[in-house]
Amino acid sequence: MKIKFAVTLCFLGSMYFTQKIKVLDAETQKPVPYAKLILKNQNYKNTEENGDAVLEDSEKISEIQSFGYENLSVENDQTIYYLKPVYKEIAEVQVSRPKFDKTIIIGELKKKTSYGAIKTWMVGKIIVHKSELPQKLFLSKVRFPSFNYNKNDVTINVNIFENKNGLPGELITSKAVICKKGRRITEWTLDRPISFPLEGIIVCFEWIINDQNQYDTEMRYSDGRVKKIKGIYPTLGGSGSSENKDMVTGVLMDGEWKFKTYYNSRSSLSVQLELTD
Repeated sequence: MKIKFAVTLCFLGSMYFTQKIKVLDAETQKPVPYAKLILKNQNYKNTEENGDAVLEDSEKISEIQSFGYENLSVENDQTIYYLKPVYKEIAEVQVSRPKFDKTIIIGELKKKTSYGAIKTWMVGKIIVHKSELPQKLFLSKVRFPSFNYNKNDVTINVNIFENKNGLPGELITSKAVICKKGRRITEWTLDRPISFPLEGIIVCFEWIINDQNQYDTEMRYSDGRVKKIKGIYPTLGGSGSSENKDMVTGVLMDGEWKFKTYYNSRSSLSVQLELTD
């Protein structure tokens, strides 16, 4: 009897509990893919493409965020959360359409170095408006080198900010972009071209933390220790040496992104823009 009792305690001690939740659009009742679940005393994780997420017993949501929706503060645990869409006032909309007479390419797609993620962070590239270009331009496409060794497609958030003295200002647009398995270049064609500010923009990449993008890997320490961890696809490509301080990094603190200038003389993030007049 003593042996049976000891085995039972060991089994119960190894158990843990999970909860499945869903995030929906409050008006359409449709799933909100890749919504950001801000966790208490931690960073965040994202919902899957179907709006679902699985929380461990220790994970408690403090806020839910998604581009195009109001932030939702969470006080009580629920199984379904509803996000309200955000609509801009008509007076804020500027009627200006591209002509599509010219196509202008800025940036190169070099893949000499790489940027990856094992935790929540954001990395971005500052792209300024060159003086020899026409003043009125529209951004139509974003391309970047990506490496996806997963068996399925993966996603990454591409956030385009206004450039405010070398740091991200207002978020102009955001998209969860699919990185296809086996492809080395990912292209995002914007649904609607956006005006390219004279101050330029900052293109930031935010890794989506969900089952779709995670994979098992190892971290090796200098003292020989090996720790099993979760890596996050995709890996992004970078150029070789860089003399320009044209990058930023961001970390999430208390539900808000905090950015700083990042300079690495050995590498710079590779991003290419396609502009039209």
